[in-house]
Amino acid sequence: MFDTLERDLAVRVDGEVRFDAGSRAAYASDYRQPPIGVAVPRSIDAAVEAVAVCREHGVPVLSQGGGTSLAGQCRNAAVVIDRSRYRGRPVSLDTGRRRAVVEPRACLDDLNAELAAPPVVLRPDAFTDNFHPGAGRAAIAQPHCHQHTVWGVEADAEVLRRAGVQAEVLDVGCCGPAGNFGFERGRYEVSVGAAEPGLWPRVRDAGPGTTVPADGFSCRTRIADGTGVRAPHLAELPAEPL
Repeated sequence: MFDTLERDLAVRVDGEVRFDAGSRAAYASDYRQPPIGVAVPRSIDAAVEAVAVCREHGVPVLSQGGGTSLAGQCRNAAVVIDRSRYRGRPVSLDTGRRRAVVEPRACLDDLNAELAAPPVVLRPDAFTDNFHPGAGRAAIAQPHCHQHTVWGVEADAEVLRRAGVQAEVLDVGCCGPAGNFGFERGRYEVSVGAAEPGLWPRVRDAGPGTTVPADGFSCRTRIADGTGVRAPHLAELPAEPL
């Protein structure tokens, strides 16, 4: 029904055009309202061209900016113009009047970088940081022992920071199991002794809603055994909204 529309968008719009069933289902999200199709323009000019094509075909359009709406505002029977994939940029800054004009999907980190020279910094906002999905979330991260010893935890800390997660990387030592060691006969008490003084109390004392990411399978198992808390793998946090 919309084959010609899809073709014209693909030819004239610099970006991605998605009319397949899988993409439409993904954009339906939890609201079960699939769009006609999706255009993901790379620039403002490409977005303008996408709107022009839809107008020529007489179909409605729905603009999606940062993808931060909380009540399904970006879901309807229309062509979704998705600006959340390609980050926008600051257009103009007026520090005297404290006003900024930005393109869709511009993030607060980039804007504050532009404002670094004048003494003006915009306050944090849970949905305008570099990556909004985890913004405002608190976490205490338990690094894997081997990773901590050989590679360090700086990369994990950076992933959490970019995901907007306010994380503390724990330095409480080994969680105890060390593979199957802590589950073998005569060694379980030793492994519990490793977790009880450091890891378990920190998890139990964490505030409500605090996430406890842990990359190691042994770490996640030990956290669940001793506290009942499910510890997600680090990769799950930025992947949640996808």
